[in-house]
Amino acid sequence: MRFSERMGLIEIDKTIQIDGMNDDLSNSLWNLLYCILKQPYKENYMQDITECIYHGLLKLPVDTIPRYDPINTIRKIFFNFKFYEKYDFIEFLPTLNVFENFIEEEKYYELINNILERELSGYRFIDGVLSKIIDDSEIAEIKKSIDDNPYETSKKQIHEAIKKLSDKNNPDYRNSIKEAISAVEGVLRKITGENEFGKAISNLSNSGIEIPEVMKEGMKKFYGYTCGKDGIRHALMEDNKVSFDEAKYMLVICCTFINYLVSKSSKTS
Repeated sequence: MRFSERMGLIEIDKTIQIDGMNDDLSNSLWNLLYCILKQPYKENYMQDITECIYHGLLKLPVDTIPRYDPINTIRKIFFNFKFYEKYDFIEFLPTLNVFENFIEEEKYYELINNILERELSGYRFIDGVLSKIIDDSEIAEIKKSIDDNPYETSKKQIHEAIKKLSDKNNPDYRNSIKEAISAVEGVLRKITGENEFGKAISNLSNSGIEIPEVMKEGMKKFYGYTCGKDGIRHALMEDNKVSFDEAKYMLVICCTFINYLVSKSSKTS
């Protein structure tokens, strides 16, 4: 394991792939496509698939297609693509009528999404369309909660939340959420001197920080979600009940609130 991985010094936009596609993701997508397309009893459809790719996606003359090895032809096409063209490709395939002879559309989306999640892609198929699941503003909030956070323990907890979220071999979404809310709790404790979350957020005004009551109540409910009977910290909770989407959402929410508290606190100093 690399030093940066052990210490949690991992940038969110380097772990969740948005503006690129590493070899692990590219190879995994191709391996799935190969398994789908390389079915002996489907060989009579392969030339049709290739012609559709040349005509509908590449806009190339179909009479230039090599006639004897369509799967290798498609492989060369895929690996010559830039990362965004690979996404175009996997989005294009299920639009072809002939593709339904290889796999059911919903199963295809499910299998692709499994890979995209496992390899930390910033995209998922939603209703048949590849959609961004984390945007630049969310990444900026996460970075800011580290770069501009004066509280070292809170910063380390955000690093730990990112590390647990982005571990491809053993993602720990449950404890990623725990670390993220603990980072908020730590900032509140530093600002107010209160050890209990509810008291700390209720007593922010005593430290000169005024925030809307609805925001206080909202954060109390988020904290309650992590601590209640069915919450993240409950010892009997099954890990598989917590998804990447929940962990990412809680990370962004917690980082945004930390940034808000730090900004408000700096104006009272």
